[in-house]
Amino acid sequence: MTDTPIIPITPMTRIKVRLGDFGLARENARYDEPADDGIPQLAETLLAAGVVIPPIVRPGRKGEQAYEHFEAGKGPLYVDRIHDFANALGVDPHAILLALEIGSPDFAVRCADSKLMTIIVMALQDFDAATGDAISQLDAQTLRSSFERLFGDLGDLARARAALAEGWLDQGSKPKDGPKE
Repeated sequence: MTDTPIIPITPMTRIKVRLGDFGLARENARYDEPADDGIPQLAETLLAAGVVIPPIVRPGRKGEQAYEHFEAGKGPLYVDRIHDFANALGVDPHAILLALEIGSPDFAVRCADSKLMTIIVMALQDFDAATGDAISQLDAQTLRSSFERLFGDLGDLARARAALAEGWLDQGSKPKDGPKE
C-alpha cells in the first residue's frame, strides 16, 4: 500500500450576481436588473428537474471575479454544445461556428434553413475523400477564383429567387416559372 496524500475537496460556493455582471449583453432587457432573491429557488427547481446544468467556472484571476470568465469570450468554445443547440433548433451548426469566424452573426441566420455550411462541409468531405493528397497541388489563386465564381453564381440565383418571391408577395399569387438551378 502506498502513502497517497489526501487532497481535501473544496466545496462549491454559491454567489448571487447581477445579470449585467455575468457577461450579459448591454442590449439585453435584463442587463440592469439587480440580483434577484427569487432566482436561487427557480434555479433549484430547474436543477431538480434536470433542465439545466449549473455553470462551473474557474476561480478569478487578479482583478477578475470567477464568473467573469464563464461567458466573457475568454473560455473554450464547446463545439459539441453548439451542435446540440443547433440540432435542437433545426438550424445549421457549421454556420453558427463560421459566423463567429467571419464576424457576421446574420450569416448563421441566413443559413439556418438551407444548411449552407453543413452542405459545404459535406461537399468538402467528399472532395477530400475523392481528391486526397492531390489537394495540395491547388494554388491559392485558383481556389479563390473558383470560389468567387461559385459564390457569384449562387448569389445571382439567390437574388433572383428573392426578387421572384417579392414579386409573388406583391401580386398575391405564385408565378408559374422562376429561376432554375
